[in-house]
Order: sequence, then C-alpha cells, then structure tokens
Amino acid sequence: MNNDEKILKALETLQAGQTRLEKTIEPLQSDISEVKQGQQQIKENVKNVDMKVEAFNHKLDATAEVIKVEIKETTERETKAISELFNNTFERLDKQEEIEKRLERVEKHLHLGQL
Repeated sequence: MNNDEKILKALETLQAGQTRLEKTIEPLQSDISEVKQGQQQIKENVKNVDMKVEAFNHKLDATAEVIKVEIKETTERETKAISELFNNTFERLDKQEEIEKRLERVEKHLHLGQL
C-alpha cells in the first residue's frame, strides 16, 4: 500500500466517522429542540401560575381588608351596645335608689316604719 492509498484509506475512515457523528448528532439536535420547546412551555406555565398567584394574593389582601373593617365595625357596635346596656343599668339602679329613698321618706312621714 502506497502513501496515496494510505491517505485515501485514512480519509475514508475519517469520512465514515464523520458520517457516524452526524447520524448521532441529528437525534440529539432534535432532542435538544424538543427540550427547548418544553422549557419554553414550562416558562409560560410558570408565568401563568405566577399571575394567578398574584391575582389570588391581591384578592386575598382585599378580602382581609374587608374582614378587618367588618371586625372593627362589629367591635364598635358591640362596644356601643355594651356601653348603652351599662348606662341603662346604672340609670335604673339610680332610679331604684331614688325610689327607695322616696319610699323611706314616705314611710317616715307616715310613721309606717319598715315593712
């Protein structure tokens, strides 16, 4: 085998290796393309989920504010009602004391003593 034949043989071997590499790379490139498409879809899905979570958090914050206002208003109404109840009770006690004093004066004036 002369040098030219050896070179041709080496070139054929290199060409065969190159062909095998190209055949191996083609499916890998296709796989990479599919992975990139899947990655893009995942990014879009994550973005959609993020938007939904943000909207839910906003709605949750708004609901929490409404609840806080309702609790405040309810507490104020209850405090006012309790205050009015105590005031009414104290007024009735004052009236009862006044009536008892008047009764004592009447009994004393009529010389009835205690009944």
